[in-house]
Amino acid sequence: ARVVYCSATSVSHPKNLGFMTRLGLWGYGTEHPMGFNQFLEGLKQLGTGAMELHAMHLKSVGALCARTLSYESCEFELVDGVSDEKVRALYNRASEIWTDLHAQLADRCNKLNKRDEMEERIAKQNSMIYDP
Repeated sequence: ARVVYCSATSVSHPKNLGFMTRLGLWGYGTEHPMGFNQFLEGLKQLGTGAMELHAMHLKSVGALCARTLSYESCEFELVDGVSDEKVRALYNRASEIWTDLHAQLADRCNKLNKRDEMEERIAKQNSMIYDP
């Protein structure tokens, strides 16, 4: 049976290909037999160029048709949605909290990574001492 997949973002982000199982890019009989996550990891390791080549391949075999929407006759208007001083103050406070939370999370991740590195060093030294 012929299947048509429609997606505005299928090639811009590899994870958006996940629902397109019938393309035959992963699963039994492919170079990614463990499934979509293995396929996705392979693309991530190879980088953006691999995704571009992959998209070109899909287009060349007729499995992908990419179109761009036209902006002809479009009108845009910039609107300042934060005109109320109370809303602005609330937004600024929320931004401060988010910035602080992000900094604390980055600090905690940094400390956890250092702890993991130290545990690996200790384990390596112990194995050298006890397993000559």
